[in-house]
Order: sequence, then structure tokens, then C-alpha cells
Amino acid sequence: PSTKIGRHHEKKRKDETGRSVRMADALCAEAAQLVHHNNHVVHQVKENCRAAHNKVDKALQKSCRDIVAVQHKVEMALSNIESQVTKMKAGLHETEVSMKEAQRREVVNERRREIRRKRPHTEMIADEVAAALESESLQVRGCLEELRFSENKQRKALDRLLNQRQALVNDLQAKAISLQVDQTCLRLMKGQAGGLPWR
Repeated sequence: PSTKIGRHHEKKRKDETGRSVRMADALCAEAAQLVHHNNHVVHQVKENCRAAHNKVDKALQKSCRDIVAVQHKVEMALSNIESQVTKMKAGLHETEVSMKEAQRREVVNERRREIRRKRPHTEMIADEVAAALESESLQVRGCLEELRFSENKQRKALDRLLNQRQALVNDLQAKAISLQVDQTCLRLMKGQAGGLPWR
């Protein structure tokens, strides 16, 4: 009987050992699958992160190039405006000088006509001088009206140019800030990229 009991215990121990080995084998197989799956996930994550990081890099680089190109256009437009503003101011100065000259001529013309009214009654005739003075007066008044109209148009155009110049200056300042921000992002990403596992 004791021999049977011993055999029974030995068989039971062997069965338990077998189950333990099979359990260990199963756990090892599961662990191997998990390691394989984890390696695949890590690899995929690295690839996705690398792709996303490169996409951001390219977008930032393109943004910087675009901003620089726009800055150049704005600077060219500003240069053109400055040139036109200078020319318009010179034109306005010439208009003002011409207006003063026309006004001076108008005063002289009126003074001459006033003096000629002092002629004797018998000499008060519509002679060639009177006709010339009247013609000059009409001509001067027409010139003054035309000069005033031109001056008004020039001043309005100059105001529009100056307003546009200020808008371009503001835009250029905004572009400079945007460029600085994007360049800072680029430097930041490049500075940290060496420590990232997907680089």
C-alpha cells in the first residue's frame, strides 16, 4: 500500500510539474508575442512621429520662405510709395508756387484795371488794353480754378498714399514678428531633435 501511495504522489508531482512547464511555456509564448507587438508599435510610433515632425519642419521652412518673399514685395511697394510721395510733394510745391504766381498776377491785373478807370470819361472806351486785361483776368481765374482742383486731387491722392504706406509699414512689422516666431520654432525643434528617439 505504501508503494502505491508513493507512486500516486510521484505521478501527482509529475503532473503538477508538467502543468507548470506548460504554463511557463504559454506565458513565454504570450510574452514573446507582446514583445513583438510592442516592437512593432514602437517602430510605428517612431515612424509616425518622424513623419509628423518632418511635416512641421517643412511647413515652418515654407512659412519662413513665404514671409521673406512677402516682406520683399512689401519693401518694394514701400519704396515705390516713398518715390511717389516725394514726387507728389514736389508737384504740390510747384502747384502752390504756380497758385501764388497766378494770385499775384490777379492782383496786378485788378490794380491795372482800377488805375485805368481813372482815365478821363472821354477815354473810357473798350480799347485793346481793356480787352487784354479782361482776357488776362479770365485766364488767370481759370488757371487758379484749375490749380485748386489739381491741388485738391493731389492732396487726396497723397493722403491715400500715406495711409497705404502706414498700412504697409504695419504689415511689414507683423511679418517680421511672424518670421521671428517661426524661426524660433525651427531653432527650438532642431535644438531638441537630437534627444528625440525618432530622429
